[in-house]
Amino acid sequence: MGDNTGWGDSPGSECDWAGVLCDAEDQHVTGLHLMFNNLVGQLPAALDALTHVEQLRLEGNELSGEIPGELAALERLETLRLDRNHLSGEIPRSSAT
Repeated sequence: MGDNTGWGDSPGSECDWAGVLCDAEDQHVTGLHLMFNNLVGQLPAALDALTHVEQLRLEGNELSGEIPGELAALERLETLRLDRNHLSGEIPRSSAT
């Protein structure tokens, strides 16, 4: 069973949500640790709005579809775990690499 504690609470509370990591000032999301959390559906292209994210740990879910090319915009991303899902396509690379 997935942990979605806090998800859907008021805007500005994101740093208190299960699986969301933030910087010391709770100003920016720096990671999503949602592994084995029963996530279903496609990865949203809007993940590129998380400009400070360093870790996306989404392995072990039921995610499907293409890996969005917008992930290449995550210039601070150091850890990307998408294994044990049903995703297709290449992992996008930043033009800076």
